[in-house]
Order: sequence, then C-alpha cells, then structure tokens
Amino acid sequence: MANSTKFEAAAALQAAGIPRKAFTIKQFCVRNGDLSEGFYRKMRAAGLGPKETRVFDRVLISAEAEAEWLRQREAETTTVEPAA
Repeated sequence: MANSTKFEAAAALQAAGIPRKAFTIKQFCVRNGDLSEGFYRKMRAAGLGPKETRVFDRVLISAEAEAEWLRQREAETTTVEPAA
C-alpha cells in the first residue's frame, strides 16, 4: 500500500472493513442525500452545517460530526407540527 494512489488506499481500507473517520465536503454531500456543494455552503452560511475540521487548506467532516448533524436535523424535523 506504500505506493498506491489515494483511491487504491481508500479501497483497500474499505475492503478490510475499516471505516472512514472523516470526509471531504464532496464526500459528505454524496453520503447525505447527494446534496450539491452549493446547497452545503448555503446550509453552512445559515448555521445549519456540520462541524468542520480545517487542516491547512482542507476541510474535513468527522463521522461523529456527521452523526451529530443528522441527529440535529432529525430533531428539528420531528418538532415541526404539520399545518392544519
């Protein structure tokens, strides 16, 4: 795995049953309903995006932040009462 590409390394980890711990914005969008990156930026600007980790010029979203974000979105959805 020392000379493999990022794709090959990720595929090898997945094949070994080792889950990813963080995702890029693009990966997060695909994993969560195939959101567009533009919609993600709108959510973030409105304060509705997941917690982000910045490493130099990269933005990563941890699996824990993704799970917390999903719980928050679900809680908001279940508290809204349908119109009469």
